[in-house]
Amino acid sequence: MQAEIDERKPKVLFGGEQHPQPGWFVWSVMKATRVLGFTLLWAGIGMAVGLFFGILFVMLATSFQHHVPDMSLAYRVIAVPVAAVCGGVAFVWTLVGIFRAGRGKQQG
Repeated sequence: MQAEIDERKPKVLFGGEQHPQPGWFVWSVMKATRVLGFTLLWAGIGMAVGLFFGILFVMLATSFQHHVPDMSLAYRVIAVPVAAVCGGVAFVWTLVGIFRAGRGKQQG
């Protein structure tokens, strides 16, 4: 069964020859763009979620204490650290994925 799968050629939409593999410079730029893009995307999502829950937390905490809320705490204490953690995790996750995919190509 595995031999049949290995013998099949990849299906392409249009006939013709396959494109050559990109050079090391183009590959590096593509991967760096992917890492930067995913890092910024997840950091932005983390900032939005952290800010939302930070505002809720500050509103609830100050309403129980009957104080005027200081909304800058939602940014400084909650949203920015959550964004940094999400961006860091996305950065490491994407790098690990790129190196695992590259290692698989070299072995195969």
